[in-house]
Amino acid sequence: MRVRAGSLIAGIICAGAFGITAQAALGAGWTAPKELSVAGQNAYNPEVAVDSSGVATAVWRRYDGSNFFIQASRFSDGSWSSPVDLSAPGQ
Repeated sequence: MRVRAGSLIAGIICAGAFGITAQAALGAGWTAPKELSVAGQNAYNPEVAVDSSGVATAVWRRYDGSNFFIQASRFSDGSWSSPVDLSAPGQ
């Protein structure tokens, strides 16, 4: 899945048992793939959006074996942030 806003293209390239991996392109080429989800835990339903200022946000659902979490990461200033939990466990 890829989205474009201005000169930024952001994409999610893998989901499921393999987790969430993302890349972004800023005109000159794609960044190296970055694993956004927790290793060894399934991740599902990725979505990515880019706002008018060129900040990309990826969100997905992660399952840790007991609970689902909603997580997010942002691409700004040339790199993806560490994922943050947007929901409490199981909510």
